[in-house]
Order: sequence, then C-alpha cells, then structure tokens
Amino acid sequence: MKTHFTPPRYNTVNQIFVGTFILFLISLQMGGTVFAQQTTEQRIDSLEKVIAKGNLSNEKLLQCYREIGSLYNYDPQKSLKYSMKGITLAEKTGNREIISDFYIASANAYYYLNKLDSSLLYCEKTIELYSTNGDIEQQTLGTALRIAGVIHTLQGNNDAALDYLYRSVEIAEKTNNKSLLSQVYSSIAYLYASVHNIKQAENYFIKMSNICIETGDSLNLTYSLYQLSNVYTDSFEHDKALQYAQEAYHIITSCHNADRPDYLIETVITLSDTWRYYDHTEVLKYAKEALSLTEKYNIPSYKPRILHSIAKSYYLQKNYAAAENFAFQAINEAEAQGDDEIKNYLYDVILLSNIELGNKDRAIEYFELYRNWMINFFQQTFNTSLSEMEVKYETEKKEHEIERQQQVISQKNRQTVLLVVGIAMCALFLILLWYMLQLRNRRNRTLAEMNATKDKFFGIISHDLKNPALAQRSALKKLIKNAKLWDNDTLTEYYDDLLQSADGQVELIYNLLSWAQLQTGRMTYTPDTFAIDNLLSDLSLIRNMAENKGITFTTQIPKDGLVTCDSNMLTTVVRNLLTNAVKFTSAGGTVSLSAEQTGKGNYAISVSDTGIGMSSEQISQLFHLDKAHSRNGTAGEQGSGLGLIVCQELLEKHDSTLHVESEEGKGSRFWFEV
Repeated sequence: MKTHFTPPRYNTVNQIFVGTFILFLISLQMGGTVFAQQTTEQRIDSLEKVIAKGNLSNEKLLQCYREIGSLYNYDPQKSLKYSMKGITLAEKTGNREIISDFYIASANAYYYLNKLDSSLLYCEKTIELYSTNGDIEQQTLGTALRIAGVIHTLQGNNDAALDYLYRSVEIAEKTNNKSLLSQVYSSIAYLYASVHNIKQAENYFIKMSNICIETGDSLNLTYSLYQLSNVYTDSFEHDKALQYAQEAYHIITSCHNADRPDYLIETVITLSDTWRYYDHTEVLKYAKEALSLTEKYNIPSYKPRILHSIAKSYYLQKNYAAAENFAFQAINEAEAQGDDEIKNYLYDVILLSNIELGNKDRAIEYFELYRNWMINFFQQTFNTSLSEMEVKYETEKKEHEIERQQQVISQKNRQTVLLVVGIAMCALFLILLWYMLQLRNRRNRTLAEMNATKDKFFGIISHDLKNPALAQRSALKKLIKNAKLWDNDTLTEYYDDLLQSADGQVELIYNLLSWAQLQTGRMTYTPDTFAIDNLLSDLSLIRNMAENKGITFTTQIPKDGLVTCDSNMLTTVVRNLLTNAVKFTSAGGTVSLSAEQTGKGNYAISVSDTGIGMSSEQISQLFHLDKAHSRNGTAGEQGSGLGLIVCQELLEKHDSTLHVESEEGKGSRFWFEV
C-alpha cells in the first residue's frame, strides 16, 4: 500500500495505484485543510455559535450549513450531518442549485466513509436534477459525473465508469475548466491502470501532466510524474520509471512542499523503489530520507512501509543483521499503528536472515509465525497463495544454486538451510491436508443446516399454515349449521375468533413471502434518507390491535431526526416487533416504541412491552429457524417463530443487529441501531 490513507479493497484493482489515487482525490477535494486544522476549527466554532443563536433567515442558515460542511471535510461524518440538514432546508426552499451543491457534498462524505452505494445515489440525484433543470452550474454536474465514474471503477463496472468520466470530460472541455479536466484525466488513467492497460494509463497521466504544466500546478504535476513512474515500473520500463521519479523529486523539492508533505514523502518513496532495479545503495539513501521526512512532518503511518523496504534492501545486499534489525523496527511501528497486514510480509525477511546468520532457534520461531499467517491466508486465496509459494521456492533454489557456484559454503550451513526448507515444505503439505479436511467438515455442517432449515420451512407450511386453514373450514361448517340457533352475542364472539385466526395467517404469509424473497435475493436493499418521525408515523393498525386487547400503546420519536435506510425493510421490522409485543402482552399491559440518538450519530429504535417475557433458553432459540418454536399469544394468537428471523435478516442488510432483553413474567425489549 503506497499511502497512509485506507482505501476500499477490490480484487480487480492494482494495489500500486489504489493508495496513491485515493490520496490524490483527497488532496483535490480537501485542498490541504488537514494541515490547517486549527484555523478551520476556530471558524467552525464561530459559525456554530451563530447558528445556535437562531433568528437566521433560511438563506443565511443555508450559507452557514454549506460553509461548515466544507470546513468539516477532514471529518466526513460531521460534514454529512450538515449536508443532510442543508438538503432538508434547501428542498423546502426549492432552490435546485443549492440542493445540488448539498447532494455533491453528501456524495463526497459518503465516499470517504466508504459507503460507495450511498455516494453513488447522491451523484445520480445530482445528475437527475440537472436533467430537469438546465440552470445548475456545469461544474457541479461535471463533478457528480466524475465521482460516479470513480465509484463505478472501484466496483469493477468499467464500462459505466468510462461513460460517466467521458461525459465529465465533455463538460470540462466545454467550460474550459482546467482543474476539473485534470481530475478527470487522473480518474481515467487510474481506471486503465486498474485493468493493466498500461498504454492508456500512460496516455492520460501525460495529458494530466501537460495541464499541470500549463496552469503552473507544481504539486499535482509531481503527482502525475510519480504515477507515470509507477506505470513504467509495471510495464518493466525501468529506465523511464527512474527518469520520471527523478523529475518528480526535483520539482517537489524545489516548490513549497510543506503545503503537502505527504506528496513529498510519496515522491521520495517512489524514487527509492525505482532504484531497486539498479543500485541498492541509492534505494537505502532515499528510503532513509523518506524516513527522516516522516519524523519532520509527524506522519508516522508511512514508517512500516519504508522500514520494510530498507530491511529488504539490506537482505539483498547480504547484510542480514541490518535486515533483521530494520524488519523488527517495521513490526514495532506496524503494531503501534494497528497495521497487522504488513507484519506478515516482514516475517519472511527475519526468517531468511536468521537462516543465513545460522540462528536456528530464531529461524524456527519466525517460521512458526510465518506458517500461522499462511494458514489464514490460504483460507481466503488458496490457489493464488500456493502458486506464489511455488514461485518463491523455485526462485530461492536458483539463488542458492548461484551462490553455491560463486562461493564456498560450509557443509553444516547447507544442511541447515535444506533442513529448514524441507520442514517448510512438509508443513505446507500438512497445512493443505488440514485445510481440505476442515473445508469438507464445514461443507457437511452447512448441508445439515440447510436440511434442518428446509424441514422447518415445510413444517411451517404443513402445520402453521395448513392446520389453521382446516380448523377455519371446520369452524365455518359449524357456524353455517348453527347460525339460526345461536344468538347475536355468540355469533359475534365466534366471528371475532375467526378474524383473529385469519389475522394470524395473514401475518404468517407476509413473513413467509419476505423470508422467501430474502433467501432468493429478490428483495433489494435501496437506502435513502428519511425523517424518522415520518418513517414511523403509520401505526394505526398496531394501535387498533392494542386497543382491542385493552393494551396501552405509547410512542416517543424525535421530530427532526434523520436516518439512512430502506424504508420498506425498516417498517417491516418495526411492524413485526410491535405485533409480537401486542401478541404477548395481556390486557392492562403497555407496549412502547421509542427512538433515541446514540453517540455515533445513529438512532436506537426500541420496542418494549410488559408481557409474559422469555427464559434464557427461549431467547437462545429465537433466531434459529431449525430450533425456533412458535408460542400462542396471551389471547390465543398463533405464530410461527419466523417473524423475528425475517427482522434479523432485514437488519443485516443495514449492517445492524437485533438485540433482545427479556425476563419471564416481566416483559421484553427488542432494539437495534440504524
């Protein structure tokens, strides 16, 4: 990874370009505010005080929301908060240009929160707004098209990505917007680099470089040059890679690099990497310079990567003690920053260095660490890992053969090396055997669970659906036979029983249909932003159920809260939970619905009752279709045990979980965050 920012991971994206491209996007969007945060926070504090005083016109309030949202671009969660407030107010005023600005701000915030679907949704809203209102500023539309193109690239939708990006190019060229054109060229170059189309990636980075030269943009010219260096490295044109890396280094060290120290460090690291094919002395020289810059500008996130590069260079220079020393430093830095991934790539440096140094115990210790990492790695990418290990082993054998021809190595050391390699290969095959056995056992467990689920599903259909229907038919026959004999009160009571039975069957059918749609993938998750009081306002059916049983039903929902969710899914969850609460509460009891904001900016939605409650054993079986058992309600209402399972699966679509608190005889509380 070539940057301290953490981009989303996609299998089809070349790792060399992911980090640096995301860094470039952030630099263009943020405009260096990360390094001027103190002044920014003072301005934010001033604006928030103005808002708190009130008495602002809608126009002034919108201006405050826009400025605070832009100042919070280093904190996308807070930026999104003010963008959403701006959208709500702007939609009331009907000013489409202002609405589109807040849409773009929301798209950016969702992008940096790695919520790509939500980001794409607001890009599409901006584009749709433009199609019905030609007065929206062209740059806003161009920006929306560019961000949509970047998201489609990250999601692997390359045809759609190119369509959006070329439409953005047309707008940038039409309006002569050099800044936008430079950004779009970079996005297109990244797309081609991600599919290894080196020629086109080179072409668009060169176009970006020419614009930067024309506009005198030294910093972004540096970016395009060291990206070109990466492109040429990928195409094995190492002379060109070194040339462009040196040019980038010359420019960044000549301009005001303190404005963007991350650009300076990236450039020095790129130059160090390109020297790896020529002279490891130069590699170490520039790697140590990059390490010094991380101390100067207090950006420690680069340190594990730089120290790893230094350790590898010392190993290739056969300075095994130094290689081991810097590898340990890299591991310590990675642990301090919580970066466990890079540690795995350092174990082999320590392992091989200690083999060369003859430290058998240390070599075995790090062989064990290396092997444990490989077990986890094989579970995800078995075939790829095996191929890489075979290539690595063959390479190591060739290197050892060359070394044996050039120098005399003692017989004891050769035996030690062969012993370690032999142990590694035997361990590898044992790991593979163990993995295959685990895979078979896991598959058998999955099949058993699927069979149990199928049996339960058909049991619901045959028992909970068929038996009540047969009972209703018998009851109707009895009603027809005795209709002239029974008085009105008896008939009314009988009708109520039939209606209650029918309501239970309708609820079961709804849950069966929802569950079937979820299992077959036909229920799609379509998020949007809603006012929570509007979302949970239609509760008349629940109120009627509660009144009919003599139950008090209360709600406590904030009027100005906003949530992002699929409205149909969320209302289905709340309806199921409230229906259950009424079902298992006796007359005179209470059922409550509440929504409270949490510290994370989410809302905790809670359904509580004073009903019959559950034991710990009953709670443990709630979300297992093969174990769940239905219980009749306090008035004899029937159930299937399927409703809560549907709720849980719908909440999983929202990255949320259904929590349960209950005690027999004292009621229950179900709650979740969204």
